[in-house]
Amino acid sequence: MSVVESSGSLPRSQLSRLQRSMTSRRNRHLSGASTEGLAEFLSESAGRLASALRGVALTTQATATDETKISDTYADVYALRDFVFYLIDLFNLANSAAFDEAVFQVYLDIGKGMIASFDSHISLSDMTHTLKTGIDRFSSSSKLSTGQSMERIWTCCRPSTPASLPHLQRVMQVERLAERLDGLLWISDASLRDMNQLRKSIRSLVSITAGAASDDSDLH
Repeated sequence: MSVVESSGSLPRSQLSRLQRSMTSRRNRHLSGASTEGLAEFLSESAGRLASALRGVALTTQATATDETKISDTYADVYALRDFVFYLIDLFNLANSAAFDEAVFQVYLDIGKGMIASFDSHISLSDMTHTLKTGIDRFSSSSKLSTGQSMERIWTCCRPSTPASLPHLQRVMQVERLAERLDGLLWISDASLRDMNQLRKSIRSLVSITAGAASDDSDLH
């Protein structure tokens, strides 16, 4: 039985989020969910994709000898392909018994970014407004409001990663040296102030070595 057929025959408790979206207009008990309007959005997107693909096909035939326009056409095709994969993933997520609200909200944000990117494709810009309006119809109360800066925080605070095996080996050598120096400090007669300054210098050396991407020829 297809998704459409089962949406009208199964009890509410057995309906997936996608099936509830299909019947929410005629059943007010199924309205108000974050996925309300999803079925309509997927349908509109499929129609717009079909029109865009026909347009790309016509453009390809008309500009078969123009290398620049052919390159632009390939870019359009790749953008449409990625959006098709996105819609398939969105469909599968909403039709899954293990629906995850947080994942769905992330998918909505990804979709908004993909739709906005169509503006950079001249032949696809006409579909941007319709798709943007469609994805914005989802309940504003369920939109993702937290965690959207995690990528920027990660980019800013993530630890340095060695760029190559020689680089990793150098970092490990410096870390072993730092451990030995730290051990010697505790059995020395150095003052707490001197120990603190030395430990800061050691940490700085380890940090600089971990962040450096130079090759072995830079060390002598």
